[in-house]
Amino acid sequence: MKKALVFIMVLLPMLACAQVRVVSAPKQEKPIEKYDSLNNLPRFQITGMVGQELFLPPRPDHLKKYGYQDIYRSADCYTGSIQCDEIAGHSFKIVSIEENDKLPFYYTLKLEDTQTGTNYFYTYAVTQSSWPFIALGYKAKYEATNKGKDFVALRIIVEKDINTGKLIDKDRGSVWTFQEIVASADDGMSYLFTNKDGDAVAINTYRIGDMKPKAEIDKLRKKYGTRMCDLAIDGTIKIGMPADLVIIAKGEPRTKNSASYGEQWVYGEYGDDCVYFKNGKVTGWN
Repeated sequence: MKKALVFIMVLLPMLACAQVRVVSAPKQEKPIEKYDSLNNLPRFQITGMVGQELFLPPRPDHLKKYGYQDIYRSADCYTGSIQCDEIAGHSFKIVSIEENDKLPFYYTLKLEDTQTGTNYFYTYAVTQSSWPFIALGYKAKYEATNKGKDFVALRIIVEKDINTGKLIDKDRGSVWTFQEIVASADDGMSYLFTNKDGDAVAINTYRIGDMKPKAEIDKLRKKYGTRMCDLAIDGTIKIGMPADLVIIAKGEPRTKNSASYGEQWVYGEYGDDCVYFKNGKVTGWN
């Protein structure tokens, strides 16, 4: 009995010493990256858009019956859709943005219709490549920076004139003046350009990269010469052409690979359209 008591008396201090207090670091709030209004699609700056206003362009006639499928009446309801006639052409203020607890990089935007005061909810994924809105902060900044400036078309312009409906067919290298960002039912956010002939075309977001500021083209002419620059604008590449002008001729590549012979720019989906460089100049292509 005495041995048992001694054992218990020895064990109790050991058990007491074995107790470890478990602590956890305080939860750190994710930093909010301020929305800089430089892009219409905010991606990882989405959390900094609280207070911004968004305009919702109308949908094309053949899609109206589906409504706006990513906009809901409740933050917890992801079924159904809002009819186009209810909210098309309305502006919304972003009231709050909440991160989805179950889906990483998904956010729920609480929107207040500035015309009716009704609240709606939009689910946004930072990995998506487009969204249905025009951020009015982006529109204002882009117009303030570019209105009245000349742009050079790096691809053939085949569009209907937004005023007359006639088909406009202009070559690469044609010069256009930016006027404003507009909403198109067929293309969503579009950039309105006019030319010296009075033609007016709306270039959508996916093709705005084909319109290069003329001031930038003029700098390239001074740097590389008019002949080389004109070849690039015409879509032609040649041996010795600088990488800057290959971007003018073909756009940005899908991928860039480095090797012992230099660099490979891959344009084709299956690696069948490549340009090769050494020291920043074209050595060949296939």
